[in-house]
Amino acid sequence: MAADTRPVLYIRDSASLAPLWRDAAQNGLPQFDVQIGRSNLDLDRVTAALVWKPAPGFLASLPNLKLVVSVGAGVDHIVMSDPDFPRHVPLVRMVDPGLTQGMIDFVVWACLSILRKAKFFANEQLAKRWEAKPIETSPNKTIAVLGLGQIGLPVARMLKKLGFQVIGWSRRYKKVEDLHLVHGSDELKALVGRADMVVNLLPSTRDTYQIMGTEFFSSMKKGAAIINAGRGATVDENALLEALSSGQLSEAYLDVFQVEPLPSEHAFWIHPKITITPHIAAITHPKSGIRALKRALAEIEANKPLSNLVDWNAGY
Repeated sequence: MAADTRPVLYIRDSASLAPLWRDAAQNGLPQFDVQIGRSNLDLDRVTAALVWKPAPGFLASLPNLKLVVSVGAGVDHIVMSDPDFPRHVPLVRMVDPGLTQGMIDFVVWACLSILRKAKFFANEQLAKRWEAKPIETSPNKTIAVLGLGQIGLPVARMLKKLGFQVIGWSRRYKKVEDLHLVHGSDELKALVGRADMVVNLLPSTRDTYQIMGTEFFSSMKKGAAIINAGRGATVDENALLEALSSGQLSEAYLDVFQVEPLPSEHAFWIHPKITITPHIAAITHPKSGIRALKRALAEIEANKPLSNLVDWNAGY
């Protein structure tokens, strides 16, 4: 049997998801020899890599690498963790309609659960108590959405469609006709002081590390709630526990954490005001994700500017 001479697409993801990526890639990119493991990998033939949390230094060992695509929307698992990444190789963020819709669904679920006091009534059901409680409607609630990228803007628009008063925040100035947006650190403090819910979709960068800490939570409206589906490193977890326990904050829906999986001894697991999900708010679907990879490969082939190219100075 003749040796396979096709260029290699190297894929790294969790043990359960990598085979799904391989199957989707074999169907969508037949010009590649698709490999999901490093054993017997011909490093010289690897020209593209689709990865999540690659071993530091590994990508630098691939002499003919032309493209790296992150499996997820975030790229901190490379930018913040692989100092030897070959900077001459373009790094592309995953922009996938399925991933975006997943985040919209998650944030809407969390915001409506807070609005409708879902945790309270779930506990009442367990106790077999029939206790009515006044419920406000969405137009009476202001939601701050932090992070207005490819995912944050669609999330903000959907919350607005549901009737919420929505204000988006970004570090730098942005203008979008259909949304109320603010930017900069001064505006952030003022915004969270009037928001009933804060939705955090910020990436993990040096500028956003523990941006939500003691000062941030004390600036929030008393009794407000947070939803964090961005990155765990953006939240000071001890400060969050203190804000919840003191009554400064009423509730938190958390999908991402500083250490994942969340250690079994972590206080978040048993805190009565916290709802935990295991980093499943938005998951890239392999079939549509491979289409994003195909687009990037086609742009390289046509010598066009790459969509969703990572800005190393910004960190995303």
